[in-house]
Amino acid sequence: MMKNKVVRVEVSGGIIGVLIGSPRASLTRVIDAENAQGWRVRQVLADPFANALQQLIRLLILILTIFLWTPATGFYVVFEREGP
Repeated sequence: MMKNKVVRVEVSGGIIGVLIGSPRASLTRVIDAENAQGWRVRQVLADPFANALQQLIRLLILILTIFLWTPATGFYVVFEREGP
């Protein structure tokens, strides 16, 4: 019987996000950690809950931090493995 698990991967935007937080590196780090525990990737989905209000709040945060940081739209990674 297959067991499933969903993990949310968060990424950063703004200048800090560009300099130190690439989405690819974030995904790779999470996937490698889960693979070490026996999970394998089934699917990667962009965060579907990024609505207009969230985008407005993110823009406001970006402006208030002088374009240094904002939370960015992340990913959901679906993992699976054989279970009891």
